[in-house]
Amino acid sequence: MPIKKRGTKGIWWIDIVTPTGERIRQSAGTQNEKEAQELHDRMKSKLWEQSRLNVKREYLWEEAAIRYLKEIQHKKSLDDDKRYLRWWTEAFRGRAINSITKAEAAEVVEKRYSAPASRNRMIATLRALLNTAIRDWEWIDHVPAFRVYEEPDGRIRWLTQDHAARLIERLPPWLATMARFALATGLRQSNVYELTWDRVDLRRRCVFIPGSMFKSGKDFYCVLSDDAVSVIRGQLGKHSTHVFVDRNGQPMSYWPRSNDSIMRKEMKSLGITDFVWHDWRHTWASWHVQGGTDIYTLKRLGGWETIEMPQRYAHLCVEHLLEPAQVTNLAQVRLTSAAQQKNKADESALSA
Repeated sequence: MPIKKRGTKGIWWIDIVTPTGERIRQSAGTQNEKEAQELHDRMKSKLWEQSRLNVKREYLWEEAAIRYLKEIQHKKSLDDDKRYLRWWTEAFRGRAINSITKAEAAEVVEKRYSAPASRNRMIATLRALLNTAIRDWEWIDHVPAFRVYEEPDGRIRWLTQDHAARLIERLPPWLATMARFALATGLRQSNVYELTWDRVDLRRRCVFIPGSMFKSGKDFYCVLSDDAVSVIRGQLGKHSTHVFVDRNGQPMSYWPRSNDSIMRKEMKSLGITDFVWHDWRHTWASWHVQGGTDIYTLKRLGGWETIEMPQRYAHLCVEHLLEPAQVTNLAQVRLTSAAQQKNKADESALSA
């Protein structure tokens, strides 16, 4: 049967067997039988052309996204890739992947994000999928030269203690709880909302983050401050498996855009700009340095692989360098030299 209804919404589905014996079943996206039949006929005609006239078949975005997701299950950035692919699907649903243009991609990411780094990460997921479609699947022949947004070097955005406290007070309780925990531990966004009770050890005051959640692949034990322990204890009994839950009391499988919208609204009311969730980690690290935590200890607390990352915060605290800086004080050198000469003269006078 070429078309048939499926589901309770009465959507028509297309069912075609190609000249090569391949079977294609997909939604026509309409409840109108005539429209579904016309789409079926166009697809069947195009498939005939592809088979008889050696025209390459056009693959839909949904086909590519599903296949790509199956092939990247091993990636440590899988959650991020899923989120970006979901947003690309909103834009390109029903489109042939060889019809996607550079300008369309730029329009999508610029509506979604303002930060250049976030735009580049979303574009990178699209580029990786299309490159796979060329290299491994041979579905398309080229990938557009997508725009790369210029990122500022070493962006560090942190809040004062007053601003942080006022912002957390304004957030809804379930979101404020996660913000407090991020600020108390320096953990990344996914490390917080995906935290499960089996990785919490209140006796040893630490939580375990598996290496699968880090680019380095190494396991990490995050030490809990008094405030972090207080937050954890406040979550006891709210869910059987997950420490943090959403407004409906359910664990989050991904970070919804609505969470960021809530934060932006409250930040605007406080005059806070250019602040994203990851900046809670920047704030945590900045406060540590300002409080006198040395860079090597901060590296261990934050789970960084190299010293370069925590080193970015070193400029926030220079008080401990004031005394060593006096070594090159020319005036001090002269005074010391004069004192030494006077002492020698006094010793000579006494010996005489």
